[in-house]
Amino acid sequence: MIYPMENAGFLWQHARMDKRPQIADFLASCPPLRLGGLVGEAYTKAGVVPFMRGEDGLRFYAMKPRAKRPDLPPPEFQLCKGTRMTQEDGQWRDMRDGEVSTELSETLAETALREAMEEIGLVLANVTALFDVGGYDFASAASGKSKKMWLFATEVASAENFTDTEASTAERGWFTLDEFALVGRADHHEILREIARLL
Repeated sequence: MIYPMENAGFLWQHARMDKRPQIADFLASCPPLRLGGLVGEAYTKAGVVPFMRGEDGLRFYAMKPRAKRPDLPPPEFQLCKGTRMTQEDGQWRDMRDGEVSTELSETLAETALREAMEEIGLVLANVTALFDVGGYDFASAASGKSKKMWLFATEVASAENFTDTEASTAERGWFTLDEFALVGRADHHEILREIARLL
């Protein structure tokens, strides 16, 4: 099931606020259950894979970003991810690759949930379980260079309980592994296969 986002973001800037207190409260009551490898605090990118269990197995929620560069092929569906942020002089900014996190930096889980709320409209009250599924390699869509991201899987109660997203999101949808293989990034499909094995 795919949801076009023609009107996505029309209320986003008005509604945008610091989500970190809400995320901190959520993580205090629902800490991630680690299924993946070692702690990846050196990672600067993190994301979330919402999923549901059904008669046809696992279904995953993915997003398609709006095209930004006409010189590149149209974006395919992919996993929700983004860059960790840290505070500097009282202002939040993206962390740079290789930058060491401090007590003023977001944790990986905080980054993942914030990005999920922004890019796919994740509602924390819809999350029934949070799993730390570890680190994965992927290729930059712009440069083709290898990058790393740390992922969390969120089991959700309702397939419909998601809110508006940032304007950078073009579509969202639920997919089985086989369905995602037809419309999603090949490297992200391999990541989903591994996550499905863990779950």
